Amino acid sequence: MYKKITHYITEEHFAHPGASQIKNAIDVRAGAVILVKVAPEKFKADIQAMFDTYLASMNGIIASVTGTQDDLLLAEETLFATIDDLGKYLKPYYGIEFGEKVTHAERSLALAMIQTVRFLRSGLDVKDWTTFRFSKLLVNDIAQFFSLQNNMWKIDDVRTIFNRITESWVSQAQAYVDKNPVNVTTEIQNAKAAGDILVSAIVDGTTTKYPDMFL
Repeated sequence: MYKKITHYITEEHFAHPGASQIKNAIDVRAGAVILVKVAPEKFKADIQAMFDTYLASMNGIIASVTGTQDDLLLAEETLFATIDDLGKYLKPYYGIEFGEKVTHAERSLALAMIQTVRFLRSGLDVKDWTTFRFSKLLVNDIAQFFSLQNNMWKIDDVRTIFNRITESWVSQAQAYVDKNPVNVTTEIQNAKAAGDILVSAIVDGTTTKYPDMFL
């Protein structure tokens, strides 16, 4: 004999006291990249700190132009110890490919500046080489891939920012060679000012494009 039996089960669970906070704080996107949601102010502080570290490390590379080979090697170790941080930080927002391209861009700029330092230490004129290497190749590529990721990152604006940064680096290195500390300080400040503009552009563009990814 067939009988239909329906069971009603009531279950009680204790909710995690911080469940809502956990849900709001952590999200997972494709590619196993974990996004820890932060307030826009924290996002900006993090980006600023990472790029300031990059600039400070580049200043160390540049300062070694009047130092020894060991000075340059130590500066390189310092630079490459943290050079991947910004790219990794941006992966949850723009994907793994973009993050890797940011890392590649920072490494390419660094390697070009290291070569510039080596040329200057050898007494070579670097004007034509740096103009070609930075302005015509690296900066154009960087501006192109940035502009494809966010409508707020206009290609000409990004190109201008990175040209200012790289031109300040080269001028700073030349100022060390010329033993002109005033110009060294000026060019460090110029690179920092352009870097701050870049940080603001990254932050404003990202928080505007992905408002739901922030607390």
